[in-house]
Amino acid sequence: MKNYVMVFFCIFSFLQNTNSYSQTGIGIRDVHPSALLQLESTSKTFVMPRVTDAQMLLIPSPLIGAQVYNTTYNSLFFYTAVGWRNINSSALAAIMIDKNFSSGTIPAVNNTYYLLPIGISEIKYNTEAVFTVEANGTIRIRKSGTYLISAGVSVSNMPTGNRKYALKVYKNDSLIAVLNAGEATTSGSDYWGVNGVCVAALSANDLITVKYLINNNGGNLSPKFVNISITQL
Repeated sequence: MKNYVMVFFCIFSFLQNTNSYSQTGIGIRDVHPSALLQLESTSKTFVMPRVTDAQMLLIPSPLIGAQVYNTTYNSLFFYTAVGWRNINSSALAAIMIDKNFSSGTIPAVNNTYYLLPIGISEIKYNTEAVFTVEANGTIRIRKSGTYLISAGVSVSNMPTGNRKYALKVYKNDSLIAVLNAGEATTSGSDYWGVNGVCVAALSANDLITVKYLINNNGGNLSPKFVNISITQL
C-alpha cells in the first residue's frame, strides 16, 4: 500500500511542477491560457528591478527585451539590439551641436587639424543617456551601437586662391572617417563651407572628435556655421 501511495505522490508532484512551469498565477486561480505569468491585485503593484544608470550599463549581456526601471532618469528602459532605450523616447537617440557665428575667428595654419569650435554651450538637443559632450568637437559615446555622424564648417571670408581643406572624424584619437577633403578655389574673398556624413560602429566609452583643416598660411578665418550631429541607428 505504501508503494502505491508513494507512486501517487510522485505523479501528483510531477503534474504540479509541470503546471507551475508552464503557467504561473499570483493573486489569481485560473491563469489565462495565453499567459506564462499572470498577476492580479487591486491593492499591490508589480515592481521590476530598480537600478541607477551606471548599474544598468554594467549589467552583463542582457537579453533583448530585458527591462529595468532607471532611477537616474526616472523611466522604464528596455534592451534592444542597439542597446538600452528609454521607453519615453519616441525618437532615435541623438545629439546636435550647432552654432551660427556672428563674430570671432578660427585658426587656419597650413596642414594643422583643429577641433570644431563648438561644445557644451552650443548643444541644441542631447539624449544624455547616450552622449556626453566633454569639450569642443569632443563627444563621449555611452552605449554601444551603430551611429550616423555628420558635421560641417563654413567661413565667411575664404581668401582668393586654392586652399586645401579636410573634415575628419576620430575615435579614441584614431582616424575612422574622412567626411570631406579636397581643394577649395575662390576668385575672391567669399563664403565657403563643407560638410559630410559617415556611419560607424561604436562601443561604450568611445571618444569621438571632429576636426577640420583649412590651409590659410596661418591667417585666421571668420566662422559662419559649425555643426556636429550624431544619431544612434
